[in-house]
Amino acid sequence: MRSVEGTVLQLRCSKCHSSFPTFVPVGDTDYVTADVVVASSAGKKDLFVTCLSHEEIHGQVGEKVVLHRFSRDSHRDNLVLLRLLRAENPQIPSGLSFQNFRRAYGPPKFFYSCIKCSGESEVVDNMSISAFRGNGGIINAIGVELREPT
Repeated sequence: MRSVEGTVLQLRCSKCHSSFPTFVPVGDTDYVTADVVVASSAGKKDLFVTCLSHEEIHGQVGEKVVLHRFSRDSHRDNLVLLRLLRAENPQIPSGLSFQNFRRAYGPPKFFYSCIKCSGESEVVDNMSISAFRGNGGIINAIGVELREPT
C-alpha cells in the first residue's frame, strides 16, 4: 500500500459561504503528489483520498471516470472532486533590499473549487490529519495510507 503524507485545509467559498475540508499531499516533487485525488461532500466533515491508477493517469479517462470509481469504492453518490484552481503570489515591489524583501514576502494564496457552487474557496485553516480527526473529521483513504508530514 502506498503511503501519502499531507495536511488538511479547511476551505470557505467566497460565493456561497460553504465550509469544507480538503486533503493536501506533501512531497519533495510534483511527481510524488500528482496522482493524489481528493473528494468531499457538502455538509459533512469527511474526505475521500485515493491515487489515480496507471490507466487513469496515462489514458486520458477524464474526471467522470475517476469520480465514478471513487463513488463506487466509497459507496457514496454525493462526492465532488476538489481541485486547485490557482495560486496567487504576493505583489512585491522590485528593487527592494534582501532584508526588505524578506519582510514583504508572504506565501502564495491558494484558491480551490467549491463543492456546492461555481465559486472559489480560500483556505481558512490548516491542520494536521490527527487534529482534523480529533475535531470529528473523517478521512477515508482508499488504497493509500495517510501520514503526517515528517
